[in-house]
Amino acid sequence: MQLIHVKVEREISDRLEHLVKSKIYKNKSEAVREMLEKHMEEHPELFTGDDLKKLLEEGEMMSEKEFEERMAEGLKGPKSAAEIVSEGRGS
Repeated sequence: MQLIHVKVEREISDRLEHLVKSKIYKNKSEAVREMLEKHMEEHPELFTGDDLKKLLEEGEMMSEKEFEERMAEGLKGPKSAAEIVSEGRGS
């Protein structure tokens, strides 16, 4: 693992400390690490830039059907558009 330093507001630090004292996490690092991992899993669209660029470059050598299938898979997130809209994030 790599070490990074992050500054947070006092309230965030207090909340993390509460999670540790409640024995939900072993330490604040574990809490932050798991929360970041979960966020990244729930929002793969944040990281599609390079993958999408590569797919577009490779697309010239694919059949139209294969390209459409790969694009659909590459752009698919963990939630459907209907779920995102119902959460109020689609507006």
